[in-house]
Amino acid sequence: MAVVEVGWTIRAGYIGDARCTRQSSSICFHDGPMETSFPSILMAAEATGVDIIQSVWTICSLERGMNQNVEQLEYIMGNKLQCSKDDPLMLVLPEAWHERTDLVRELFRVVLEAGFTSALYCCRPSVAWTLASGRTSAVVLDVGHNQATTTAVLDGYALRNTVASSSLAGRSVTGRLIEMLDREQLESLESIKRYRVPSIRNWALDDMVNDIKRMACFVRVGHSNFL
Repeated sequence: MAVVEVGWTIRAGYIGDARCTRQSSSICFHDGPMETSFPSILMAAEATGVDIIQSVWTICSLERGMNQNVEQLEYIMGNKLQCSKDDPLMLVLPEAWHERTDLVRELFRVVLEAGFTSALYCCRPSVAWTLASGRTSAVVLDVGHNQATTTAVLDGYALRNTVASSSLAGRSVTGRLIEMLDREQLESLESIKRYRVPSIRNWALDDMVNDIKRMACFVRVGHSNFL
């Protein structure tokens, strides 16, 4: 069974994998070729001279239409995971999406009608991470790019009345890091200033600082004393 977790970053693999080895960006180049590499998407958009990059896996994008979401899922299943149409799919959706049953139901209908998977299952990330840790009950803190969410899981079930979300998440940390590193100096780097379209340059800048954040930053123990 294939497993695809959607969000700011799309992670894909198979049931039983020890860790995820396939990751791709959740943005796409409108009317361009289906690409999952972030640099490829930026270069394709830069070639047109117009910023037509869109975030795919957001509530707003689902409300506008689901064709791009389904196309990206089909591309991942067929090209990245080499799955056949007889293979089932486990879709891991962000915690807050499970409260929008109308959108989730419509997404499932569109995916199944597309015909690239034989069966479709849905899972909460809090439950998946709890079971993956060898436990059945836990309190899960998920800090994503746009949202941080806490959920209590009891005996393998997420307690819906315990779900709490905050917009203070990875994007806020990235923005603060850009300020600390000096935006003007970052924009003078050759890897950033080669993009002529300002909005595409911002995409590239955010991606570079996100890489710095992932590789060089950490949560300090006893941060209150440090401050």
